[in-house]
Formats: sequence, structure tokens, C-alpha cells
Amino acid sequence: GGPTALFHLNRGSPEAEVAPYILVANNEVGLSECDVAGLCAISRSSKAGKADRTGRKGIGFKSVFAVSSCPHILSGSYTFKFDVEKDRMGYIMPTWIEEFQIATLPAEVREMHRKGFTCIYLPLPMEARSSGLLAEIEATLEALDPATLLFLRRLRRVETRVAGGGPHKVLRRETSEAHNQEEEEGISREAVVVTSERGEHEEVRYSFLVARSVPSASASASAAASSPRVALALPLHGEGPPPLQRVFATLPLCHTGLALAINA
Repeated sequence: GGPTALFHLNRGSPEAEVAPYILVANNEVGLSECDVAGLCAISRSSKAGKADRTGRKGIGFKSVFAVSSCPHILSGSYTFKFDVEKDRMGYIMPTWIEEFQIATLPAEVREMHRKGFTCIYLPLPMEARSSGLLAEIEATLEALDPATLLFLRRLRRVETRVAGGGPHKVLRRETSEAHNQEEEEGISREAVVVTSERGEHEEVRYSFLVARSVPSASASASAAASSPRVALALPLHGEGPPPLQRVFATLPLCHTGLALAINA
């Protein structure tokens, strides 16, 4: 339940000449016309000027070209792709995907789109297996830090799956019922629990005390949207020293050697 993001890796089959792919899907409201225009440009994000929004710099989506030369996007009635193999302007010039072309996409992609999910389908090259790209992607999904969910604005659940018996992991975020959110002097505090599930029989719960800077009540709407936000998360563990945490810019960047996660 709640806002969810899915990251599924399909290894493909060299014997059947089926190429591997990544499917990223979410169950939010989908793309608007303004969002689509932002994806088709550089530094023209529909989230520009909103300091608390991931993707506000207008370049994040372009990172998909590091793994796929023809990313597809299906969101409601918007179905298009960026094909840089056929056109070097494909980085910013989308190609519409017709119904008969959608019918050729993997069944998983078509089914998620039919259910109302916004889908990003990233076909990978056949040589992704031998080049080590598949192994790198799989390791990245497996190593997803539970603390990542602490600093995402709306997301409450992340699922990663590798098809064909590979790792399956689910992260769920919830606010602890024992500690309701408190706010005073420009700082909000809340206790957050992130549950990590691996398969059907392994579940680990991580508890954090999270403090965030918030705009003052007297700030205008534009000032509140553009003001920088800082958040600190202290892991709460019963015994022994807490594990070392990372620095985040919404998403994880690097380890600091501190037992405190920092997002700014």
C-alpha cells in the first residue's frame, strides 16, 4: 500500500535471443503534459525551483542512457521512447509508440501499464551479460540502503526483483506509532521504521529518529518551496554501536564514517 516504486531486472535468454531489460514502475498519478515536456529537454524540469523535489535539476532522467539506448515511457495515454540508435537527437526528441508496438513489449511491462502504473522500460544490449553490466545492476539493487526511504518525499515502498530466481527485496517505511511527529522552532522530529524483507522468510526492522528543518510559518509559499532542507537520521539500536551511515542528496551518495545519516 501507499506510493510504491518497483525495480525489476530480467536477465533475458541468450539461447532464445531474448534481450535483458530493466522495468521501473510506480503507482502514482502519472506524467502530466508539463512533465513530458521536461523529460524531452535538458535543465527544464517541471520541478525547477522546488528544493524538496527529486529531479528538479532537469538532468536526472538522462542517466538512463548509461544502460539503455532506447528507453520507453508508458504513463497513461503518454507512450513514447527515446531512440538514440536510430537518431542522435533521440536524447531529446521522443518517438511516439503506437498500439501495435506496445503489443511487442514484454508482457510484464504491458500488464503494469494496463494496471495504471507509470512504466520506464529499459531494454539492455544482449552483451550486457558478458560485459558485466547485468551483474553490476543486480549488485546495485541488492545493496539498496534501507535509509534511502527516509529522505524520499512521498515514497513509502520500494521493491527490487531479479527474474528467474534472483534476489527479491522489499523496503517499507512507516512512522512509529509510539512517536508521533513533533515540530518546533523550524525542526520536525519523528521516529521512522524501515522494514526490509528478503524473500518470504527474512525480515529486518530498522528504526531511526529523523529530524528535518522546515520553513517557518511566516515564510511565503515561494520562499518555502525554494528554501534548502536539511535532515538528520540517527539509527536506534538496542545493543552495540550503530552502523555507519551515508550522506544523501535525497538518494545515497557516499559513506562518511559517521553513525548519523545526513540529507541535504
